[in-house]
Amino acid sequence: MEFHQYILTDIDFTKVSRYSYFPWMDLTLAHFQVNAMEMEVNQATFQVLENYTDFEVMIIYTAPTTAVFCNCPQSGFCRHQKAALSKLFTQENWLAFFDHNRYQHLLKKVATQYGLEKESSLENYFSAQIKAGKLEFLLKDKQLTSIDDFDLVEESLAPKAKTTVEQQHHFVVLTRNRYYKNLQILLCQSPMTKSGVPKNPVSSSESQSHIWQSSSIEKMQFYTAVYQFSQAVQQDIDISSSLKAIAKNPLHLDFYLHDYEKSENITASTLSPVQLSLNKGDIKLFITKKGAFYAIQGEIHIHTIAYSLQDLVVLLDHFILIKNQLFLIENKH
Repeated sequence: MEFHQYILTDIDFTKVSRYSYFPWMDLTLAHFQVNAMEMEVNQATFQVLENYTDFEVMIIYTAPTTAVFCNCPQSGFCRHQKAALSKLFTQENWLAFFDHNRYQHLLKKVATQYGLEKESSLENYFSAQIKAGKLEFLLKDKQLTSIDDFDLVEESLAPKAKTTVEQQHHFVVLTRNRYYKNLQILLCQSPMTKSGVPKNPVSSSESQSHIWQSSSIEKMQFYTAVYQFSQAVQQDIDISSSLKAIAKNPLHLDFYLHDYEKSENITASTLSPVQLSLNKGDIKLFITKKGAFYAIQGEIHIHTIAYSLQDLVVLLDHFILIKNQLFLIENKH
């Protein structure tokens, strides 16, 4: 398989982002399907699909030189090379393999599980790669033990006579889908610590089977809504009504917020307790004139307390986070 090569010297991956623009960019290439097949530090292999034909594009970066290869019959800077670079600029996880600071941030996702997130040179302990399109983290020191494994270690060292199965407690986890980034709501279960918080292992629980076993309409609506939001692709959902049904919480379950930045996996260390509220609050707008301009400021009043709109955190597209309370936004527009 022969590849033609093109060299660029004007790409600084420490500054590149989805908003970057280069004269060679072509919007007509946006319909090309670009998949990352393999990646490691400073090099990547992509599959570019054009008219049902696959082409292979390789990128090798040695600052300040970016070498781009393609196995299509063209020469020079072909459209497949341009499409692969353009797609690369829009993906933070991909850019991490070409920028040291981003790579450190990527490694923190796994370092947190080992209590090493504050180490300055995480590449001494871990490495990341993409194989067959999947992101993988590798341990360089096989003797490292994950914090999430301590429960398993404790269990293995416990006396064999201790065979009591720990009681499972159900709770609701608010997270986001790892691929589509949309809100995902999961019914989960785990044993609890003596202080009443979840401990590992945390596992998802099937919500669909509970729908027809429900003893009331509110419980049926709750399980139905949770099941709908547990799906990766959510179609034909009345989002506002479904979130209200969940917020009513007829089973009085605890709610937890998943810290996706710590780990894509739901573990006890990534969960924080939250309360889901239907309180709408009162929004007030203030218009003041400052010289030749008008300034608009907004406040939302909840439980007689005023909060500046510009200081509020919008979480998972549908909620306002105030301390440990999530307030449902009924109309985002």
